[in-house]
Amino acid sequence: MTGKRLVVTVVSFMCGLMWGFPPRIIALAVDHMGPTRALVWFATNMPRYLVTTAVLGPVRVHLACVVAALRNGCAYCAYANVYALELIYFRERGRLFPWDAAALDSWLHLDPRTMRQRLHGVLVEAGLHNEAMWADRILALADGSQQPVDAAEARLAHILGMATTMSQIAVAGGAVPDQAHDPVNKNAEIKSQHAALRAASSI
Repeated sequence: MTGKRLVVTVVSFMCGLMWGFPPRIIALAVDHMGPTRALVWFATNMPRYLVTTAVLGPVRVHLACVVAALRNGCAYCAYANVYALELIYFRERGRLFPWDAAALDSWLHLDPRTMRQRLHGVLVEAGLHNEAMWADRILALADGSQQPVDAAEARLAHILGMATTMSQIAVAGGAVPDQAHDPVNKNAEIKSQHAALRAASSI
């Protein structure tokens, strides 16, 4: 087994344990970085990603990843994280998140003002008022108009950096969406119920 294939296999296996499937981005990242650099990148960044998710909560982390993806025009990463938000929201509230991961084309490459307005609208409609306030901080960190001022913002800045790297790789590699990048993706019952409700709502 070549070094490249070994790294793809190992990282894909770890993601499979976390999320229930091997994301397409892994092979693209190893191709882009090379096996050694990719292994170091994942080994350095993923533990901090997991800690940040535990500290700040998955909704805030996925929101930061979505912002980075949209800014980079990455449909792959935007879908992976909006779909995760949909499933988490459905699991916790039993209703649809007012943002469909399958309809993200109009969100790509928005100007900062429009993105802020749309994010606020979705989060307020969802009843996530606290996250709507955090969206402003995430957007400011993403566009560089604000530097991290506390530990939480430093964590978000790191997430934005990770997501930007992955978004750029996904765009360059022409990645097409796969599944939700979150442990909730392993819950087949939640996914089935959510899909049925989403389908019914579109009739």
